[in-house]
Amino acid sequence: MKWLTIITISLLLFGCNSEEEPFAGIVVGKKYIPPEVKIMYNPVLKIMMQSHQECKYVIYAANSKGLKTFEVEKDIFENTVLCDSLYMGVKK
Repeated sequence: MKWLTIITISLLLFGCNSEEEPFAGIVVGKKYIPPEVKIMYNPVLKIMMQSHQECKYVIYAANSKGLKTFEVEKDIFENTVLCDSLYMGVKK
């Protein structure tokens, strides 16, 4: 049982170590997704439930390899202009 736990944890840690390559391209679009509250009925518990979704700021950028979407903070979103060059580094 110990070995199974150790192998499972090591596989999880190994799988989470994915590094993205830096991206350089041109901004081709921006999208603001407002906050949203969804109300659903749960038939098992027989109650109404709410789920909250925060607002999102999305930037679309393209280069010779294709189109990529980035979820950014509000200040970066507001300061970014269409047809502007964009460089996103590696997350650490």
